[in-house]
Amino acid sequence: LNMHRLTPSQVTVSGLVSDFVSWTATSPLDVIRISQQVGVADTGNGSLWNTCQGIWKQNGLFGFWKGNMTYSLHNIPFIVVQFYLQDFLQQNLTGVVRSRIVARYISNFLASAAGLFAAYPPESVRIRLIP
Repeated sequence: LNMHRLTPSQVTVSGLVSDFVSWTATSPLDVIRISQQVGVADTGNGSLWNTCQGIWKQNGLFGFWKGNMTYSLHNIPFIVVQFYLQDFLQQNLTGVVRSRIVARYISNFLASAAGLFAAYPPESVRIRLIP
């Protein structure tokens, strides 16, 4: 009946691609935010412009994507575990739990918790690399 449903592997790959594209687009904002919070990159009076100039002086254009590859590599286990487990659990819990909403809630909770557990150690390394 439902011939157009994506497999868990297809859902996982699409999640990986979309996460990489969106993170690459927004990475400069995160680098600026972390630089301002930590107080590096010759922020001067702490303005956005001075922070951007400091990042540019220290690392050039690619400095705005500093930590991007590390984030992407750390996010691979999170995305794989979360998307695959979420889809797998939703398919298998729907028959066990009477309410489809409850099955989705349980599968989302368990998949997110497992994804965070898999991705937390590399996240601490990424935060230390940016300044």
